[in-house]
Amino acid sequence: MRTLPIDLSRESLHGIETRSAFAVDGPFTVELINHGEAVHVHLHLDDPLSQVASIGTNNHFLPAGAEKQLTIDVTPKVHEVSGQLKVVSGHGADATYVNLTVEANETAGDRIPVDERLSKPKPKPKQTGRSTPDVGISERLGGISPVLLGFAVVAVALALWLALSIGGAVVLVGAIVVLAGVLGAIVLATTW
Repeated sequence: MRTLPIDLSRESLHGIETRSAFAVDGPFTVELINHGEAVHVHLHLDDPLSQVASIGTNNHFLPAGAEKQLTIDVTPKVHEVSGQLKVVSGHGADATYVNLTVEANETAGDRIPVDERLSKPKPKPKQTGRSTPDVGISERLGGISPVLLGFAVVAVALALWLALSIGGAVVLVGAIVVLAGVLGAIVLATTW
């Protein structure tokens, strides 16, 4: 990451010394170096630069002899953007401008922002006992005990065998009643 040094109060009280021009192709650091008494510093990006760069906090206080590093976030663009970074010290006692250029980045248009949450697996939803269309048969029958399932299979097989072997309306009605009872038991077992 490139660094733009800004010297404060080195030659005179509230004096500002820095480069007249600076070029970047991404985020960069502004290093404020106070050589004198405590000072307030204000940084401002003009309109063209504020479209592609941002300063977290514009106003800063530096005690005597202090240094402070600030990161300027830059969103790369396919075309070059130029403007001015204004540096003001001592509540307007001195001001200077840095001609700042954010160089073109040909791959900037190819980037697709991806939310970090997409890399984490989604938690599985809690089972409410109700079946949904995308749930398999084994999950649908998950609440049924093996004994109940075995009994249901035997009862349905016995009812069908009797209906086919004996015949008659009474046996057929009995087989339907047994089948309905088994289906009802399965529904109750899966919903409770």
